[in-house]
Amino acid sequence: MSDTLAAPHHDGSALYVLETPAELGDTTTVRLRVPCGAELDAVAVRYVRDGEPHVAAAEIDEESEHETWWRVSFRVENPVTSYRWLLSGGRIGYGWVTGEGFVGHDVPDADDFVSAVGGDGPAWHADGVVYQVYPDRFARSGIARTPPAWAVSRDWDETPTGFGPDTPLEWFGGDLPGVEAHLDHLARLGASVLYLTPFFPARSTHRYNATSFDEVDPLLGGDEALVSLVRAAEPRKAAALVDQIRKDSATDPAAAARLVKQRFPDLASCIGSPEARSRLNKSLRWLVANNIRVLTPQLFIDNVKLCDEDVDLGLEYTLANMLARHGSGQLTAAPAGKPAPAAAHGAARPAGGTP
Repeated sequence: MSDTLAAPHHDGSALYVLETPAELGDTTTVRLRVPCGAELDAVAVRYVRDGEPHVAAAEIDEESEHETWWRVSFRVENPVTSYRWLLSGGRIGYGWVTGEGFVGHDVPDADDFVSAVGGDGPAWHADGVVYQVYPDRFARSGIARTPPAWAVSRDWDETPTGFGPDTPLEWFGGDLPGVEAHLDHLARLGASVLYLTPFFPARSTHRYNATSFDEVDPLLGGDEALVSLVRAAEPRKAAALVDQIRKDSATDPAAAARLVKQRFPDLASCIGSPEARSRLNKSLRWLVANNIRVLTPQLFIDNVKLCDEDVDLGLEYTLANMLARHGSGQLTAAPAGKPAPAAAHGAARPAGGTP
């Protein structure tokens, strides 16, 4: 069922989403199109409320000689509610419909559809034409720039390597002034939204592993180039978007340390401090020497557990990973009034003194 028209289908357009929730507790009504011949026994929606899965059975809304439309309504009790379609019986047998399309087996919920409370987003998103630009490969302004040490320099007309270790390092020299110089070209194509891939400094040309979020990469022209590009797009009534993932900076120790310092200024003097690392090591050695059973060290900041890994293996890296999880809502505050658990416990008698 690889042909889109021959497969069950659902998306976020008005044809498939008949009713959207304006506030918590409202109902959303969605539809699924199933091609003729599927002969399904049942269709349902699996949706998540307060972290728990729920199921709402769908009913046939309309039929024709070519397709059958199934319809279901369910209450939205959270600001964002994910859902997917469950199909059973007939020629399909068993399967799900998610944002990735139809699959005949269980899949994670990363690609589930989403019903969000409130407005439908900016006015341009419904009829906008999006053009994605990868700045390093789109256009060069001709401004001389010195490639960094990690870059593998390529001539502009040279064919990229493709998949391989040099793929993220190949530097062709495209920049934001080059994009600005071609805005009229994009307008002639009918594009109304400029979708930029990441533009912060990084050790790659795709820049998903940013080392800083404080400035636009000088290789692309710096902050001034971005401001100039956005201003040039405004008279053309073009919107500008940027693709960015913040958590990948955790793979760079220096970037991770900066993020931790920004989020928790009180820790700034500890990050990378030989004294702090020495005290951690001394504490662990004391516990081992006194035969005290050691649990995984845990770190609580602002009543939120950030670290449940061995801090001796890399405090900066561990904290950066925990910060990413905290930011995505995977780490929550400890219950009120409940003290943070100790890093170690046991009944053994100390050999003398405390660390």
